[in-house]
Amino acid sequence: MERLPLPYDLFLIAHGEKGAPSIHVPTLGAGLAAAMLADLALLGALAFEGHTLVLGAGRPGPAQLQDEACMRLLAAVPQQRMPIVQWLAVLSGDMLESTARQLDTLGLIQTTVRRRLIGTSIRYVPVGHGPLTVAMARVRLPVMGHEQPTPADLALCELVRLLRLEDALYLSDRPAEIRARLADLTQATQPAIAQIMKALESYIANQATAIYR
Repeated sequence: MERLPLPYDLFLIAHGEKGAPSIHVPTLGAGLAAAMLADLALLGALAFEGHTLVLGAGRPGPAQLQDEACMRLLAAVPQQRMPIVQWLAVLSGDMLESTARQLDTLGLIQTTVRRRLIGTSIRYVPVGHGPLTVAMARVRLPVMGHEQPTPADLALCELVRLLRLEDALYLSDRPAEIRARLADLTQATQPAIAQIMKALESYIANQATAIYR
């Protein structure tokens, strides 16, 4: 099976077989935004001057721009030069919904909405086990030492570590041990991807402490 874009794999891992998010939704939105930036950086569509996002030398073709948020981002970059953390803040708000729409359109998830007395419950249940199994394997196999990760796999590993999604991998080891292995693996992450992940870590930390300010 051809590799899905990083936001799609991350979305599937974070929602699992039951289709409910296993972490705080705003945090997942930031993770999906970072995943999209990482994918575009791997394609050569984005580069960085210091901590500022700029257009890279490579431009992906229409077949590679599978997500509407990617197209909006590339259109906006020439007009707005912002630090990565600010891009995460701008993009994170609708990343979950836009990613879900695309996965639903591709027939990879089924979106179900249930109305309850105290609100609405939305589930994004995977259609079949294939895409979710492949997404999990891209992290599980490197962690277990069974496969050499690609640059995209390393980015997904770091996203799983930063979002504390190790429980979603269904590995028998302790969460702390899994996170340590993920940290060891991602030492080989490309510099541009490392910048994005560092910005994501800072963004998550700032959001976690904002309530106390």
